[in-house]
Amino acid sequence: MKKTFKRICAVSLAIAMAAAMLPGSVGKAAYSFQNDYTLGYRDDSIVVYKGGTSYTPVADSDITIFDKQTDRPFRSEIKQAWDAKDIKLTMPVKYTTDDGKVHDVESMLTNFDFIADPTAIDNSDVDGKLYVYGTTEGFSYTGGTLVENKYANHSLTILSTEDMVNWTDEGFMDSANLTNEPSDSTNIVKGRFTSGNSWAPSGLKIDGDGDGDDEFYIFYTNGGSVGYVMGDSPTGPWRDPLGRALFTRSSPNCSGVVWCFDPGVLSDDKGNAYVYFGGGIQGDNYSHGKTGRVCKIKFAEGTGEVSMDGEPQILDTYYFFEDSEFNQFNGLYYYSYCANFYVPEDDEWTRPGAISVYVCSDPMKDMSFDPAGENGDKYTDDDGVYHHYLGMVLDNPSTIYGEFYNNHHHMQEFKGHFYILYHSTVLSNSIYHINRQYRNLHVDEIKVDKETDMIDIKPSYEGAKQIESYNPFKTFTGEEREINATTTSYSAGVKSTRSDIRIWDGKTPMVLDEIDTGDWTKIQGVDFGKKGTVKITAEINSETDKGAIELFVDDPTKPENKVATMNVFKTDKDYYEETSADINPEKLFGVHDIYFVFRGSDYTVASWKFTEGSKVVEIKPTPAPTPANNNNNVTLNQSVTVEPTSAEVGKISYKLNSDGTAEVTKPVNKAEKNVVIPDSITVNGKAYSVTSIAAGAFSGNKKLTSVTIGKNVKKIGKKAFFKCGALKKILVKGTVLKSVGAKALKGTAAKLKIKVPKSKLKAYKKLFKGKGQGKKAKVTK
Repeated sequence: MKKTFKRICAVSLAIAMAAAMLPGSVGKAAYSFQNDYTLGYRDDSIVVYKGGTSYTPVADSDITIFDKQTDRPFRSEIKQAWDAKDIKLTMPVKYTTDDGKVHDVESMLTNFDFIADPTAIDNSDVDGKLYVYGTTEGFSYTGGTLVENKYANHSLTILSTEDMVNWTDEGFMDSANLTNEPSDSTNIVKGRFTSGNSWAPSGLKIDGDGDGDDEFYIFYTNGGSVGYVMGDSPTGPWRDPLGRALFTRSSPNCSGVVWCFDPGVLSDDKGNAYVYFGGGIQGDNYSHGKTGRVCKIKFAEGTGEVSMDGEPQILDTYYFFEDSEFNQFNGLYYYSYCANFYVPEDDEWTRPGAISVYVCSDPMKDMSFDPAGENGDKYTDDDGVYHHYLGMVLDNPSTIYGEFYNNHHHMQEFKGHFYILYHSTVLSNSIYHINRQYRNLHVDEIKVDKETDMIDIKPSYEGAKQIESYNPFKTFTGEEREINATTTSYSAGVKSTRSDIRIWDGKTPMVLDEIDTGDWTKIQGVDFGKKGTVKITAEINSETDKGAIELFVDDPTKPENKVATMNVFKTDKDYYEETSADINPEKLFGVHDIYFVFRGSDYTVASWKFTEGSKVVEIKPTPAPTPANNNNNVTLNQSVTVEPTSAEVGKISYKLNSDGTAEVTKPVNKAEKNVVIPDSITVNGKAYSVTSIAAGAFSGNKKLTSVTIGKNVKKIGKKAFFKCGALKKILVKGTVLKSVGAKALKGTAAKLKIKVPKSKLKAYKKLFKGKGQGKKAKVTK
């Protein structure tokens, strides 16, 4: 039975908050980052740099190695009082190259989650997010001492992002607790396929049971077979409908699979679904082991249960080792995998532990290194199937992080960009100061060339760029945003922890833990708009009243950049309680990076909440020249124009783009019956051409009966009018419409009538075909 608690009201906390006030001198403190040393990787060991290019192995230095089971590697290396005037900020993960150059490693999804073998599900049409899943690293000890990775775990970690730089820890798919129950629950449900090892997931979002709503499938391995769980949301709870493995070595055509693991799943643009799996080395020269398999799968109507649709087919893959990955880009199938460690040094196609790629027009065709394409040329076989072997697209991450290790990956399209996720060992090497091969995830943007099929990948320390500003006030669906405190783009000294209290409250289970004086987190590119923010609120659970949380803008080493201090106070152990501070909106509006700097220990933080200002902040111009501002930051008393990124005009909310275009994001009133999307809108005197309707913009608007679409709209996103059951009339005024997303009209009125310009009747009939509308729906002139 789940527990329920009542929150203590904010008023009753006033006395406790006052008792925890910081000395006034702290407000004038000057902070600096710890920089006593940095780490690199040389000669198969972690080394310490203390200036210059000379280094010393960690074992021969005075740097602490955290290899005992009783060690707490996230604890501060610096002893400093919580209320000291000047404090050192904890050093984030950095990597030092041979030339002595120190790199901030911001390509990591988080600085505290140890995860490997990534996969992802795009759920942006529903909540604006990409969900990433990966093997949770379970740290193993023998005799109380940390040993090399034994892959001992029973869960997959789930992270999410809206912008590719700020990531939130969403918890786990735990095969030993599928329904995400609190740890003391008597209702914990374990997986029947496996409640033990859970490795190398691959995700699929599809309407498997035919009820009109998508389900979320996570295929993964227990080491010797492949199975899956499914849920109705990307974070669970999960269920195991099959109750056994889907593929084993006893499956048809699978006896030659050395390792029956590492699934890669895909639902293609034709409505078909496939699984690639397998791995291992066999054969005379290890180049053609035939240990990989591909199988078409199907879903049972009513239950969504997965089964084979035909038998698995053998793949004769060039130097295949493990890590099957399957994508569809530009209408073609991209099969990628990790090459084995027996690739000759002079091989011209791939390298040991590198990611290699085949491109094909038929996913069931053997994607082997056929002699007809041995020069890497495109060719079409006798059956009319297109082939193109690309060879290596991503070398082993040891090329930039030193330590050579296996190389799992995932490629993903998200909001018009292409990405690759992969893992390295730089986080555990940096935090534990010893190399035991525990892994963490990175992300970089890639380019997929439609003409040549080639994939351009340049792994970096910086990682992917932010693709949209972070809204601190509202979620994608327009609800008030409560920011989980694990949301970070960069951090130091803290980690996430699963909280039963949060589960009892029905909230995201992960909280920020291991907090010490000088630790910090960063959220990048936060858009506080023209009204700014007037208040910051945090939910804390604390054993002490000796602490504080300070909010800085852009640079936490500058005293003048501190805009708020929230006081830490002792709470009931079974509650998260609120602490808050007022903010002058003139000091926090526009787009900024924000830093939370922590003082004290023995408390955890569950969430942040910002309160928006009530009026536009007035900027007072000065005659002095405005200094260069490379970070797009807004500074008080500078002559700066803040361009809005969103607006409400009439009955519609829009996203405003810097190129003078606007996208319809949602109606102002969900009960609106008749909506007219104009050709253009004007905001603050600037005209914006309305060129697109966002994914899920009007989804679920049950009272909507008619829509007029303006002349400049080029794109209607996925599920734009999903489940608008009363929608019976759409008028398309323009002739520039180029795309209509999947299920854009699913669940609309049975006799939906789409009226279009006479000159575009034939083209638009084709464009609207198969977008989910009923059989009686018509496109007319």
